[in-house]
Amino acid sequence: MIKYLSFLFILFLLGDVDGCNTEEECEKTKAPEINFKFLLGGEIFIVEAGLEKDITVDFDKFNMMVNKAYCDGTINGPFDQNYLITTDGQLVRQSIGTWSFRMDNTKDYMNVNFFCDGKDLGTYNIYYNDLKKHDGGIAYYEFGFNTVWDPTLTSFRNTIITVH
Repeated sequence: MIKYLSFLFILFLLGDVDGCNTEEECEKTKAPEINFKFLLGGEIFIVEAGLEKDITVDFDKFNMMVNKAYCDGTINGPFDQNYLITTDGQLVRQSIGTWSFRMDNTKDYMNVNFFCDGKDLGTYNIYYNDLKKHDGGIAYYEFGFNTVWDPTLTSFRNTIITVH
């Protein structure tokens, strides 16, 4: 968990977190408040570098870390969601319930960071304008991951993240 938090802090320092920076700029992007429950799922397909052999079954833990980012740069989170990976690559959530969030600025967004067996897979941001259609309901986002495992570097590369 410390590794994940350190990674998020580094991303924040490197400017990966979007924001308006000033109260005046945030005032210009105010929007009607939306409230939604946030739920994530998906599937993963992993091949070994050079062999193009499906090795998804060799991995069993998947993690999504969610942060709510506000226009002014404030971050709320991380909210940690753990999954098991089935033999066919489906992500099976290891808890029940959903998170509830509210947004009232077009620059607010949900930042989702992905990890497989503790290794970074990438990040995806979902903004207010994409979430407003879920006001009063459940915002369910299902991700697809196609990636290459490099055993020499013990890391993933060429990861493609899609949203279904």
